[in-house]
Amino acid sequence: MSALGFQGRPLVWIDCEMTGLNPETDRIIEIAVLITNGNLDLVDKAGCQYVVKTDKHVLDNMGEWCVNQHGKSGLTQEAIDSPHSPVEVAEHVLEYIKRWVPEPHTALLAGNTVHADAMFLRAKGPDSIGFPKGVWSGIIEHLHYRIVDVSTIKELCCSWYPDVAKKYKEQTKKESAHRALDDIQDSIDGRSDQMTSLGFSDGPLIRVDLETTGLDAKTYRILEIAVLITNGNLDLIDEQGCHYVVKSGPEALNE
Repeated sequence: MSALGFQGRPLVWIDCEMTGLNPETDRIIEIAVLITNGNLDLVDKAGCQYVVKTDKHVLDNMGEWCVNQHGKSGLTQEAIDSPHSPVEVAEHVLEYIKRWVPEPHTALLAGNTVHADAMFLRAKGPDSIGFPKGVWSGIIEHLHYRIVDVSTIKELCCSWYPDVAKKYKEQTKKESAHRALDDIQDSIDGRSDQMTSLGFSDGPLIRVDLETTGLDAKTYRILEIAVLITNGNLDLIDEQGCHYVVKSGPEALNE
């Protein structure tokens, strides 16, 4: 398959394994990428996968879940032995994405609960010393600002078709390896076992929309915020919702 442009509706599926859940203090220790067109046809079945070299003392200080899971999967030892620095991995991953989607802001970031991965890619974490925008920021900057989060689809299916969702989970249940490339393939196949709240047919959905002074989460300011809340069938619980404009000085609006 040749490189994809906008008409191909490219999706860049990314999954990261981290030392924890805090983008400011924890680190990415594995990253994998698979790229598909809008019909979920893979452009390259091998994909791109790297384990990031990480000091043993960092791994020893992970939380209990990470110590157990990354130790069980073999990722902890691979991170100790890896020859690839965060800078090197970030460069290789971006090169891989550009090979298949050369045009900036064309491909959508996709994955399962992928907003969490995006937070780490945007963050100026401990690996970003000497990199004002962060080591991984080039990856996010090359992609479109919109994302495709398959967990959204799962949750809506649980709300709208709880019986079907429950049956589907039972048929496809398997233990996650919690390795980046495996998790991406699960997302694409729609078989990830991390579906929650099954049968929660009237669960609340909170729609939040912001107007801001820019797109940089570190520097922008929120000018307006609106909230609407529905049940799982999208019935509004309050038609008026909640809406506020935030007082802002001229210095914020002129930035």
